Amino acid sequence: MTAIVGGNNAGKSQLLRDIAMVIAHQDAVPKTITALQVTRPTADSDEAAAEWLDANASVAQPQNGQPQWIPNVGGGIVNANHFRMFFQYSADRPFPWMGSAAPFFVHSASAGSLAQYAFGNAPMGLLQGGAMNPLGQLYRDGDLEAELNTLTQETFGESVVLDRANAEFRLRVGEVGVPVPPLNRPTRDYADAVMRLPILDEQGDGMRSFIGLALLVMARPPRVLLIDEPEAFLHPGQARALGRWLGKAAHDRGLQVIIATHDRDLLLGLLEANAPVNVSRIVREGNLNRLSQLPPEEIQQVWADPVLRYSNVLQGLFHRQVVVCESDGDCRFFGAALDDLAVTTNRRAIADDVLFVPGGGKQRVAGIARALGRLKVRSRAVVDFDVFRSKDMLREIIEGVDGVWTEEIAADYVTMVQPIQSGALWDQVKPQGLAAVPAGGPNAAAQRLLVALRGVGVHVVPVGEMEGFDRSQSLHGAAWVSNAIESGVHKSRGLRDFAEPFLST
Repeated sequence: MTAIVGGNNAGKSQLLRDIAMVIAHQDAVPKTITALQVTRPTADSDEAAAEWLDANASVAQPQNGQPQWIPNVGGGIVNANHFRMFFQYSADRPFPWMGSAAPFFVHSASAGSLAQYAFGNAPMGLLQGGAMNPLGQLYRDGDLEAELNTLTQETFGESVVLDRANAEFRLRVGEVGVPVPPLNRPTRDYADAVMRLPILDEQGDGMRSFIGLALLVMARPPRVLLIDEPEAFLHPGQARALGRWLGKAAHDRGLQVIIATHDRDLLLGLLEANAPVNVSRIVREGNLNRLSQLPPEEIQQVWADPVLRYSNVLQGLFHRQVVVCESDGDCRFFGAALDDLAVTTNRRAIADDVLFVPGGGKQRVAGIARALGRLKVRSRAVVDFDVFRSKDMLREIIEGVDGVWTEEIAADYVTMVQPIQSGALWDQVKPQGLAAVPAGGPNAAAQRLLVALRGVGVHVVPVGEMEGFDRSQSLHGAAWVSNAIESGVHKSRGLRDFAEPFLST
């Protein structure tokens, strides 16, 4: 499994289109890729090609006495010699063009088109295209229908049945409630009971799309599937269920599946399937699409951490920038400040690409930032002023956001902290921040530290903690956040200055 992720308009869908295009079209000019490598078998003779086609495609009507084949899914028709001519393309081509042979190896499904694989009447026989239609293949294979029924029951709580008893062989939804007769001994009771069930075509977009993708995967498709936004129209739980099933089905059937997705739940489902998952993240920089890949072993390092597994850290894959805070309350408050700043300065689109993630305490901020770094996501940290109480923790957070603990930072840290330690002032510094640091050299050093840390992506709350932005209320935590937002504290000038760096691109 390969998941192509990234923000909106990063080029995820275009990447899938480019892969399909350069394989099928000789003069294709892709927008997102400069090279494509494929691994393919060899066919030394027409007889060898015919043997491969018999095992991996469907037999079509002969032409001029010559056997022909069609893909199990999709279009195209070839004889063995024609197949080899396109299959054994010249090695000096920039891309592995396969012409008419391409549909036998790669199939592409665009966003929102998956429902078509489960739509309408199942075509029968070669002349009607039944051999290369998932519903036509389902008609001939009761085991596939049983697998599909189990999947839909687990996901939607509904059964599906292929109506073989009436004139139109459609998928219907529900329990028949009448004994199923032998194929050669149909009964009116069974035919009437099936006819009373609603057809799948009348169900919601999510169910039809989910079942369409399932049929596509079940129908002996080409070994490489390119699927754009398979989660379209699905609720979060259904997207997660689809990911679990798709990862396992691809592994069990020996398929390579490349998807473009915006959905964290689908990605979580893929990881739960324990199938090897590569994550390729695209970031658009001007007119360039830059990709970074996270191999399965690195994904598993993030997934193995239970705190990260049950956080929204993987949602960061779909954002340009992530801000890690100490608590959920911090995320709400500073997120509200960022939203207000973005709206009033007409930078809403930038703010929408920033995700706030709670760390569950400052001791976990560095670990989450490092995990985001492994995911090739830019991260920042927002921490209370008492982070200065531990040099080791501060240094870990700096390095977690890919910053550097410099000699200047180290020197200013010592100058600032020594009088606080010797005077036992931490109880005052925590709620007041910079205002409680002794005047003179220590305070000047603290101011330089705040600027230097902000430059590497560590934002220390200058008033001690978020409650320091409004001491007129005695509340704390979530209750303070709700009151502060209601009264407009997040719109203050101090908050606007604090949130401004989060809008940097």
